[in-house]
This record gives sequence, structure tokens and C-alpha cells, in this order.
Amino acid sequence: MVRGLDSMSYDKRLKVLGLLSHEQRRLRGDLTEAYKILNGKDIVDKATFFQLSPTVSAPDPQTPKNYHTGPQKICAGVSPAC
Repeated sequence: MVRGLDSMSYDKRLKVLGLLSHEQRRLRGDLTEAYKILNGKDIVDKATFFQLSPTVSAPDPQTPKNYHTGPQKICAGVSPAC
């Protein structure tokens, strides 16, 4: 335990130390592992873990990448309004 933090709640200690919660660390690990499996970085059969949708296709290279489909909400950080 770090001195001075023993009286703080778990969430407060994480915030003071700039750490992620267990749930956030686990989610990040799951996303990293999914990326590695889908991109061939791990030697695992994709079909064992994922059922890929046949309807999703790669983007058309002729389509401009900077188009907008509607109003965009831009948020500088995490806030309830976003």
C-alpha cells in the first residue's frame, strides 16, 4: 500500500495513481487479444472464437474517406453530454 492512500476508497486510489480499474484492464486485454486473433498475430483458429458476418465487406476504395453522413458530435473528453 502506498502511504497516505490507505484511508481512500479503491476508486479514489486508482484515480490518484492514474490507474485503470480491473474491469477496464480486462476489457483492454480482451480487445487486444481479439485484435491479435483477427489479424493473425496469434496462432489461433478464428472460427473457434468468432463468427464473422458475411454481409460486412471491405470499404470501396473509390469512396472518399472524408465524407459525412450527418451531423457529428465532437467531444474533447468524457462528459455526460457526449
